[in-house]
Amino acid sequence: IKMLISRICFFLMILCLSSMANAHQSARGKVVAFAGPYIYQTETNIDLNDANSPILGGFAMLTEGGVDKNGGVELALIYLHKMYLRRSEDQVVAEKIKRMQINVGYRHWFTPRLSIGLSYYSSYAMGDPAIIHSDFSGSPIYTTAHKVAETGFDLSIQAEVYTQPEYTIVADVRYSYSLSARSGEEANTKGIIIGYKKSIDAN
Repeated sequence: IKMLISRICFFLMILCLSSMANAHQSARGKVVAFAGPYIYQTETNIDLNDANSPILGGFAMLTEGGVDKNGGVELALIYLHKMYLRRSEDQVVAEKIKRMQINVGYRHWFTPRLSIGLSYYSSYAMGDPAIIHSDFSGSPIYTTAHKVAETGFDLSIQAEVYTQPEYTIVADVRYSYSLSARSGEEANTKGIIIGYKKSIDAN
């Protein structure tokens, strides 16, 4: 949590020091595309030497279609290698699996540089889950890594940190809440996308 707060403060500081030229101006029919690496971590209180939640990497592509001057509909495609940790009494299992996540939501712009987005996501398993750690001597309990589909909500704060006439560099700090988590499981993630945004001519 402290690291996430530090990142938010850092990018907001850059935001304040940046010029306002070429900042985002939402408008009906305006389409922008945003893509970049996604650095994330499963949020957990479980502390085991070989099962601590690592910082992982993925990739995200987002598209926003303006509906008015305040914001627009946002679609996202996110590739990630997600980790799940589940506790049963004093035993823990940790698993990872590759997923392709699809988001549909709305982004509201408070200023030309700062916005908040809320989206519903569904993610789909790619391949088989890998066991990272297990305290179970017999058959382990299963995590959401064994589910073909996972659903949840993404909340994101997005800031334009550097702009040029042709493109914009964007920082997107987000928190994902899993609706599919099993009992005793920690499957929510926090992370940041640093990406390249460009307007698309929809005509």
